[in-house]
Amino acid sequence: EQGVARHVAMFVGLVDQERGLLSFATAAQYPQSFIVGADGAVSTLDQVGKPLGLFAQAQYETCTVPFPVGSTLYVFSDGILDCFDHPDLIENENALHEMAGQLNNGSKLWLNLVEEFVGPDDISLMAVKRLR
Repeated sequence: EQGVARHVAMFVGLVDQERGLLSFATAAQYPQSFIVGADGAVSTLDQVGKPLGLFAQAQYETCTVPFPVGSTLYVFSDGILDCFDHPDLIENENALHEMAGQLNNGSKLWLNLVEEFVGPDDISLMAVKRLR
């Protein structure tokens, strides 16, 4: 429908356990990935980057953020927002953040999202919890 022949969203990350850091780069990843701390606080990752495969000269930045023990990184496909029925995407993102912060458990979050899913798009979730 958009006249785009091909493109790929991407999230790539590297955890430095010694320094407690996550370095990452993204390409058109939406909704934005975020980290939920051990206390349930949600920190959205600042993501920039054009889709892979559309722009020959595209450049991608690496960002680094704290990733302390007990926190969980969440990365989703865009279909995940179809799990919510708010009238706009911002409200759906806020609902996702709230649910993730309250549950603070990747498996429980997934089960809650799948239970509510009725959208036409696919959904996926990657959760990485830092244990040590």
